[in-house]
Amino acid sequence: MDRLTDDEISKLVPPQFGLSPASSNPSRAVFELDAEGLIVYVDAMLGTMLGITLSPDALRGVRIEDLRDAVGESPDDLSRFVDLVRAESDLRDCRSTEMSVSGGRLLGIEFLPILVDGEVSRRIWVVRDDTARAMEFERIRFQAAVLSQVSDAVLTVDANMAISYWNKGAEELTGRKASEVIGLGPEEVFQFRFSSPGDEHTAWKELGEHGAWSGELIINTANSERERYVATNAKILRDENGDFTGLLAVVRDETERREMEDKLIHHAYHDLLTGLPNRMMLLRTLDGLTSAAQKEDPTYALLFLDLDRFKMVNDSLGHHAGDAMLKTLAVRLKECVRDNDIVARLGGDEFAILLTNVNGLESAKEVAERIMESMEEPFIVEGLEIFTAASIGIVLGDVHYDLAEDILRDADTAMYQAKRAGRSCFAVFDQTQQMHASALFQLETDLRRAIERNELRVFYQPIVDIQSGRLAGFEALLRWHHAHRGIVSPAQFLPVAEETGLIVDLDRWLWRTAVNQLAEWRLRFGDELDLSISVNCSNRSFHRPDVNAFISEILEESGVPGTSFTMEVTEGVVIDDTDTAVEELEALREMGIKVSLDDFGTGYASLSVLHSLPIDILKIDRSFVKRMDRRADGTELIQTVIEMGNKLGMKCVAEGIEIRRQLEQLRDMKCAYGQGYLFSKPLDADLTGALIGRRIEWLRQFWPARPISLSHSRDRQPTPTA
Repeated sequence: MDRLTDDEISKLVPPQFGLSPASSNPSRAVFELDAEGLIVYVDAMLGTMLGITLSPDALRGVRIEDLRDAVGESPDDLSRFVDLVRAESDLRDCRSTEMSVSGGRLLGIEFLPILVDGEVSRRIWVVRDDTARAMEFERIRFQAAVLSQVSDAVLTVDANMAISYWNKGAEELTGRKASEVIGLGPEEVFQFRFSSPGDEHTAWKELGEHGAWSGELIINTANSERERYVATNAKILRDENGDFTGLLAVVRDETERREMEDKLIHHAYHDLLTGLPNRMMLLRTLDGLTSAAQKEDPTYALLFLDLDRFKMVNDSLGHHAGDAMLKTLAVRLKECVRDNDIVARLGGDEFAILLTNVNGLESAKEVAERIMESMEEPFIVEGLEIFTAASIGIVLGDVHYDLAEDILRDADTAMYQAKRAGRSCFAVFDQTQQMHASALFQLETDLRRAIERNELRVFYQPIVDIQSGRLAGFEALLRWHHAHRGIVSPAQFLPVAEETGLIVDLDRWLWRTAVNQLAEWRLRFGDELDLSISVNCSNRSFHRPDVNAFISEILEESGVPGTSFTMEVTEGVVIDDTDTAVEELEALREMGIKVSLDDFGTGYASLSVLHSLPIDILKIDRSFVKRMDRRADGTELIQTVIEMGNKLGMKCVAEGIEIRRQLEQLRDMKCAYGQGYLFSKPLDADLTGALIGRRIEWLRQFWPARPISLSHSRDRQPTPTA
């Protein structure tokens, strides 16, 4: 940093930063010579300053050039002073100079020639010890240099509100030099305003009461076309008597920081992909609406939208295509609503539309219909036309809503109601949906704890060889005995388990329990009975990569051979991805496990594709068995299935046999196996064990004229079961 000149300091340092009181009354001494150069007067203080030990009286009358000899051992300080005096003796004008002396002190020397009739009659030197003053001055010099270089703008105004100090930071902020603004009022240099009208009153109040204020100002300067946001700290300046002398302001430009904060806030409340408000922004807005609804009737509605089959786009074309589609959808949704409505992306393919000032449910429905119509146009992604639709849930604002999350939840519930209604439609929320959703949530919670609470049970329904009248095995069926609800129907809890993924744990618990039970029966009744166990396998469980390893583990642990285990899969498993399903089914068969196609005829499978599937058993759905007594085509359909199955080497199992006539018809059609309430309803393990023990008497009622086969022939393929 270049050393500042005294003139520069006088311009930089504001009057309020003046010298301390200690520097305004320094030590002072007087030294006087007459016209002949003889010492007339020496102040005792001068002796102290220069290290002279002789008294002032002893020095009077001594010539200046003899002073050093008179003193004797002459100090260096005295020698320099004598040289200075001799050099200035011939001057006729006043002169000021400084002289450094020992101890780091500084002497200020003023030369005052006394003229009489134009001639110098006396010469007076006034000597001051300026050490304290010099140190104070150096301190101020340093402070001024620092203030001139700091990036913050520092300025002062005097008691007349005129600018008295203006540092380099102020110059950079405003584009105005100190020389241009000193003496001007701040309002002549830049325009400023407070962030809000009430802030100005607060600022002057705090300055008046506390002498300081901190806050934000918005300024316009000559070197910037846009407004600048500045953090300002202002302080009242007073002298030693407490009188007002001006204001000090330290100003920091925070425009860039504020803009960065605004960007961060924008990112926090907006979706990066579409630029739409996100879930957090939507909830904040809804919170405001719910609060306002406590004072006046709410006039808003919320639409919850979910794209149908969007996952297929991502899986087939890639996520970049899915992203492009979502951005196009965002534009379409905004075109379907007014400017004061809010379209938000909640995540994935879920969007919400907040309608404000709507005139009841019909207005919300009209918006939903416009959205549905806009979805009829294909999305053009990478030159491809993609057709999709959406399911929309609608909820109207209501005074009973206290939380934004509750509104969003109910709109979500209505959306799922639309999906269950067949997709590509909208549904309006009502309270019964919420009650149903709450019940399902509680059901899911209880189901997660059912295994650890030992609430699950396995029931077994017999599968009978209807040609020979022999007991072939059992189908293991999962039951849930809730501690408070009692028996919960599988139709209630299995869909929940499928949706949440709990079905995998339930399936595996069922498989292990059923296999262990079969092992116990084999030990109790002998292997020659050769019973099989049939279990259901959900789509989720079937496609787990470790499913075969798990089955192999439980079979090995129990000692049950794979030939006594039958896996029932639905038509959806083999139709969704036939090639993969065939590979996985073949892997099961290599373990000796039988594969059964459950509920055949109710799904998508057809007789034409059966030949390509590694299936051992076809289970004819109970709905077809019931038709046998009502419609002729029901009997013909079952006959066709049985004949085709026999030709393909597949055994058929008829479910839902309830009367003897059905049994006789199926037996005449050469159906291999049957199960149903005619034989027995599903029983727990104990009752099933008892049924096995009296199987001869039990089965004789259905085949009274023929002997009951008690065991399998060991030289034929084990009978498959379901």
